[in-house]
Amino acid sequence: MKGIVRVNRSEKKKKRLVDRVFRTSEKLVVKHPWFARAYTAFFHKMTIDEFAMVTIPKGGNVVNIGCGSLPHTLIILGNVRDWQFLGVDKDKGAAKAAKKLVDYYHLSNRIEIQWSDGLDFDVSLFDLIIVSHGVEPKTKLLEKLGKEMRDDCLIVYRTIWKSLTKVYGKEPVPKTLEMIDSYDRIDGVRSLLLAKTKTTK
Repeated sequence: MKGIVRVNRSEKKKKRLVDRVFRTSEKLVVKHPWFARAYTAFFHKMTIDEFAMVTIPKGGNVVNIGCGSLPHTLIILGNVRDWQFLGVDKDKGAAKAAKKLVDYYHLSNRIEIQWSDGLDFDVSLFDLIIVSHGVEPKTKLLEKLGKEMRDDCLIVYRTIWKSLTKVYGKEPVPKTLEMIDSYDRIDGVRSLLLAKTKTTK
């Protein structure tokens, strides 16, 4: 048992380190509009392909929990989908930087940014919830979403390829949620489309 605990702690440390590097990189990139555009362009096609599995009403409300300093998902979707978007992040600096970038792209009429912790956020008004890869604690957040989201709401939950669990550790989905589709992105992220399990509806 002790060996298992040490492995789990090691996996968590690795994940925290990788997430920290990713967040720091975004904060540096967002300061330079040219790099921000190139960064967003890199993710453009995979994001369009990823969200092809999502169907919600025209004008639907979408929230991205953990949007980060560079909310490229919202910027990309804001240009191609007829939805209303809200990005939230518990890092005040990240939320401030994200708002500036949304203004830079002239998308403030479609995308709002808010400084907020996803664990304290009211998700009952949304048709779609996007859970970013670096969000923690994921299990606790997913449990909250399974209880508080609307019955017809969907979740795009970004986890990792199965082959990368040795680096990040397993990121389980609670029983209150079920996978209805998935998309493996080229950046090592596995995007799961989740809904409330039928037994909990």
